[in-house]
This record gives sequence, C-alpha cells and structure tokens, in this order.
Amino acid sequence: MNYWNINGSVGIDFGKYDDRETRGNGWYRKPGGRQIELEISTDPRRNIVAKLEAGGGNDTRNATDYAIEGELQIKPVSNIALEIGLQYSETERKWAWVENIMDPVITPSVTSIFAERSTREWDITLRGSFVFTQALTLQAYVQTFIAQQEFGQFAKMLSSEEFTPLSGYTKANKNELALNSNLVLRWEYLPGSTLFFVWSHVRNNENNLTDKLLSNNISDLFSTVSDNTLILKISYWIGY
Repeated sequence: MNYWNINGSVGIDFGKYDDRETRGNGWYRKPGGRQIELEISTDPRRNIVAKLEAGGGNDTRNATDYAIEGELQIKPVSNIALEIGLQYSETERKWAWVENIMDPVITPSVTSIFAERSTREWDITLRGSFVFTQALTLQAYVQTFIAQQEFGQFAKMLSSEEFTPLSGYTKANKNELALNSNLVLRWEYLPGSTLFFVWSHVRNNENNLTDKLLSNNISDLFSTVSDNTLILKISYWIGY
C-alpha cells in the first residue's frame, strides 16, 4: 500500500562454451555458478526516492563476487531533478583471459594465457536536470569510475577445459581511472527548431599501484590532463 517495491532473484548457470573469451583463439568452457540478488526501492511518487540493491555469488572454480549499489533521487520542485548513484563491486579469483601470445612449442603457435583475476570497482554517478521554461532546459551528467585489477596463478590453455600452470610469466596489475561529464543546454528557439550547446569533459588515467588508497586514486585522476570538447548543434524546421 505504500508503493515500496522489493525484488529478489536467484540464478543458476551450468556453464557454457564461449568463443569470445579467448579473443578469437578458439572455444573456452566457462564454469557454472550461482547468483542471488535483492533490490528494495521506496515510493517513486515522492520527492525523495531511494533504492538499494545487493547481490553476490560464486562459481565452480571457487571464484566469488558481490556488489552493492545505492541510488537517491531528489525532486525538490517540479522543474528540478537530481540523482546520485554509488556502486561498489568486488570479484575474487575469477578465471579469465589475460592475453594471446606466440608459443613455438604448440601448433598452432598462438596460445591463450588465463589467470585468476581479482577486481574492485567504484562507480559514482551524478545526474541533474533543470527545466527553466518549456523551451529551455539544462542537463548535467558526471561519472567517476575507478577499477583495480590484479592477476595471479597464470596458466596456458591447452583446450577449452584444460590448462597447465605457467611459471615465469608476469602481468602488471593496474588501476584504471576515468571521469566523464557532460553539460547540455537545449533551447527550442522556434517550434520544432532547436539549439543544443554541449560541453564534454573527460579525464583518463592508468597506474600499476593496486595497493593505493581510493583517495589517492581520486587525487591521481583529478591531476590528469583533461580533454574538453564544445559542440554546437542547430536545427531549423523549414515547415515553420
């Protein structure tokens, strides 16, 4: 009766053959797994709407993962809407492709390297829309994304389901940092005729220090040189 919503799901995957994981080097048999998710959200008619979602699972190769996501929508007045979303996810020991290398020992000479991959991801998203008049609106979008990636237990793929340990092989761990933002001003200066002014701001960075604190990664991201793009688009309805 209060218009709250609760969703839950349970999934079982019995595994499957995948021709994409090896990036063109044959079939790979993905392990089966289990997943559970739960989501709860408040009354969407209200000026403040909240949503919380959590889930996790594992697979038959002992990989585990979980994620938690929160979202808050605020509509202080009828012409303004604000939204903030926070998400954190973590995966441990997922068996995954690393790269394809030349191997003179086997035929064909290209072999795929796999490893246990552990990742941690942070995603912060902000959205806003402002309706000044029916003909004039402003929309803003900002996303900060940080991913830490580590590899271990390397192995060489012999067949879609067989692997042999690979000694002496290393792969640099890394952090991937990204900031994407857009500001869009829309003006319908005549019925059917519209002007769009867009400012796009992008920052990308990458480092190999996966033990760094989240605050240090954010500092590295904002110290990166940015790419800024300005776009002006004008359309005119000839039939007016």
